[in-house]
Amino acid sequence: MDPGEKRIRWSPILGISRRDWNSWRDGELIQWDHRSVSALTAPGHRWMEQNDQGRKRGDNRPHTWSTTGDLIGRTWARLVFGGGTPSAFPNASPHSDEFVELLGWIVAEGCYPKPKGDGSWNHVSISQSERVNPEKTAQLRRLASHFTNLGYTFNEYKVRPDGVVPFYIGSDLGAEIRTALPDKQLPPLLIASLTLAQAQILYQALIDGDGNRHVGGGDYWIQVDQGRIDSFQMLAAMLASRTAQKTWDALNGVSRTTVYTRDGGTSGSTHPSPVDYVGVIWHPELSRSMAWAARRAGTTYWTGSPELTEPEAARSQSHRRIGRMNKISSSDRPPLSIESTASTSSTSPSRNSAPA
Repeated sequence: MDPGEKRIRWSPILGISRRDWNSWRDGELIQWDHRSVSALTAPGHRWMEQNDQGRKRGDNRPHTWSTTGDLIGRTWARLVFGGGTPSAFPNASPHSDEFVELLGWIVAEGCYPKPKGDGSWNHVSISQSERVNPEKTAQLRRLASHFTNLGYTFNEYKVRPDGVVPFYIGSDLGAEIRTALPDKQLPPLLIASLTLAQAQILYQALIDGDGNRHVGGGDYWIQVDQGRIDSFQMLAAMLASRTAQKTWDALNGVSRTTVYTRDGGTSGSTHPSPVDYVGVIWHPELSRSMAWAARRAGTTYWTGSPELTEPEAARSQSHRRIGRMNKISSSDRPPLSIESTASTSSTSPSRNSAPA
């Protein structure tokens, strides 16, 4: 995230800087272990800190940068782990709002029936309990009416004795759903094709289907499939929300992903501790001094790379070394990276960029 405008956008990854680290030679790394932030960084790694004067005056002053090492002795530094202005979505989408809402319900509650043998079907089924969730059943009926008026097959069947209302979506609309959601997964490119309003519609449908709201605020989403959890965390990050996934071992690996309402926390709450480490440390190279979205141990948050002193133009052109940090060739780059930025970089993902 740019400390100034605080806008979340897609940005290309220029490369990955790596450094061989040995605590005997280079010193200890710092472990942050909190329910919402898990990080293992070198002392020079940077984090955004809320401008204290701006906070007191209620204005939107730029965030400042602080390093992990600087924060060790500062218990009450207000760090920025989430938030920002969602700006990574296009102004137009190939999908209707109702179709996007339906996709959210299908991910959460839908089923792709399969025939016996090697055949294939295109129809989709979904159900909801009118007895337990009358409001949610009404939402599905509204969507059924909408698509039926457009000429699609979206039928409601007789209510079962347990109060569950089954719906049948014919192969015409079902084929479009299955194409958009292969194996009921939310592809990153689908999320990136939505407008901001549609992304919010999708998020709300996912929460309505498989989530809930904490008494004190904040949502959580219940899911088993890791691919769907990955997509949900990506969607939340693009909407400026940080998340944390925790697995309930007692419930056969079911995970609860919490969406936090607070954008940050104090440096003391991270419970910093020194860790001996021998191996590689790394960070992505971006076009400017931006925060980028990281995920570790199921937690997502904004973080920054170590401060670089080379001129920006030289950095982007050279195969440099920073200490023992070596730039990896483009063929070795990971395909995605999310960044909150005020730069003029592309707002849609490319082959060498990722969601922030």
